[in-house]
Amino acid sequence: MGSASPRHLTPGTAPMRPESADAAFGAEVTGVDLRCVDDAAFGIIRRAGIDNQILLFRGRP
Repeated sequence: MGSASPRHLTPGTAPMRPESADAAFGAEVTGVDLRCVDDAAFGIIRRAGIDNQILLFRGRP
């Protein structure tokens, strides 16, 4: 199961990290504000979705 490498998206923010979960499939994505996703962040999220099928974004309403 692959996961995208961490990348800094904007200065002063934590790097976004899709990390493989402890399940048979899926990944948790951290370090991204889904209210303002730019093209680079979308590309990382999209690749993580393709690689892992299910993505978890904690703390979302």
